[in-house]
Amino acid sequence: MNLKILVVGQVFYPDSFRINDIVKELAVNNDVMMITGLPDYDKGYIPKEYRFFKKRKDKYHNARVIRVPMISRRSGALFRSLNYVSFMITSSVYAFFLKEKFDVVFCYQTSPITMFVPGLVYAKKNKVKSVLYSTDLWPESVKAMNIDESSRVFPILSNISKKIYNKADQVIVSSPSFIEYLKSVHDLDSRSIEYLPQYTDECKEIVEVKKSNFDKDKIVFTFAGNIGRVQDVDVIIRAAEILKNKNYNFKVKIVGSGSDLPSVMKLSEELNVDDYVEFTGRKSHEEMDEIYDDTDVCILTLKDVGYIGKTIPSKLQTYFAKSKPVVAATSGDSKFVIQESGAGVCVESGDVEGLANSMKLYIINPGLINKHGQDAKVYYDEHFSREIFFGRLNKYLEA
Repeated sequence: MNLKILVVGQVFYPDSFRINDIVKELAVNNDVMMITGLPDYDKGYIPKEYRFFKKRKDKYHNARVIRVPMISRRSGALFRSLNYVSFMITSSVYAFFLKEKFDVVFCYQTSPITMFVPGLVYAKKNKVKSVLYSTDLWPESVKAMNIDESSRVFPILSNISKKIYNKADQVIVSSPSFIEYLKSVHDLDSRSIEYLPQYTDECKEIVEVKKSNFDKDKIVFTFAGNIGRVQDVDVIIRAAEILKNKNYNFKVKIVGSGSDLPSVMKLSEELNVDDYVEFTGRKSHEEMDEIYDDTDVCILTLKDVGYIGKTIPSKLQTYFAKSKPVVAATSGDSKFVIQESGAGVCVESGDVEGLANSMKLYIINPGLINKHGQDAKVYYDEHFSREIFFGRLNKYLEA
C-alpha cells in the first residue's frame, strides 16, 4: 500500500540521526515529505550553505524536504530553549497552511517533545492519523540537565508533554519501561501504546561473526555514543583503574562526544589510566566499521536516574548487530535484553567493581568472546533487525 506520509522532526540530514535512514526507507515505496529545521545539531551552528534561505526546499533520496527557519541552538540553556520554541512555531505555521493532502503524519521524536506539535497541527486540521515514535521521554529527559520536580519549570514542561502525548493517535516507544511511564505520568491509554525496539543504521551489518584474534597483545573494549551525565562513563574509567592495578592487559576506546567528555578525560588523567583508555572523538559510520572490526567487547553504562536510566539505548542494537558481546552497568531494560540474549554480562548501574569483574571475565576467558558475539547476532536478527522494524512501522502507519 503506497501512502502519502508527512514526517515532522526538528533534526535531520546532514545531522546524524536515525530519522535520516527511516525517511530514506519510507520514501522507497511511499510519497514522503519531511518538515524539519536547519541542521545545527552536530556543529552547534547553522552551516553557511543553509543560511540566507538556501536549501529550504531540498531532496533526500526520494523524499522531499522542507526546512523552516529557526534560531540556532549554539550553547547554553537560553539558546537551546529559543531553538526548540522557534522550530515549533515556524514549523507549525507551515503545517497549518500546507494545502497538500497526506494520509498519515509521523514523527521520530528525540528531544524535545515539542517537535511533534507541527504534526498535530496538520493532523487536526486535515483529520488524518498521527503516529509518534518516542525515543526520549519528556519531561523526564530534562532531569539529565539537573531540572527536576522541585524546579518551577518542570511542572510546566510536564503539562505540555502530557497534552502532546495524549493528542497522538498512536504512540510507539523504543523501550518497554516507557509504557509504564506514559501510563502513570501522562495518563495514556495502554491500548494506544506499542513497543517497537530500534534497529541499527550503522552498517554494514555483519553477515558472519568475525572471529576475534586472540593472538593480539590485548583485549579491546569499546564504548560508543553520547558522553553525558546519564551515560555514566566515569564508571568505565574507574573500572579501568581497577584492572590496571591488577596488571591486566587491555584497552578501552571511548568513541563519541558530549557534555561530560572533559570531566571524563580529566578523571582518566587523575587515575593515571591514559595508557589504557583512548578517547577518539566522534566518528562517521564508515570509521565506526573499522573501530568495531578492532573491538572484542563493547561497553554500555547508564546511570540509574528515573525512567531515562531504564531505556534501551540504540547503541545496544548496534553492538549486537556487529556481533559483539556486551559488558554493562545498567539497571534498566537493557539488563533484561543482555541477560535474555546470553550475549554478555550486566551488573547494576554504578557498580564499578562489578563492571571491572565483567571485563576481567573476557580478558581471562577470551574464548567467550566469539560465543557471546554469536548469541548477540542471533538475538539481533530475531528481535532488532531492520526488516522487523520497518515491517511493523509500516503496519502502524497503514492502520
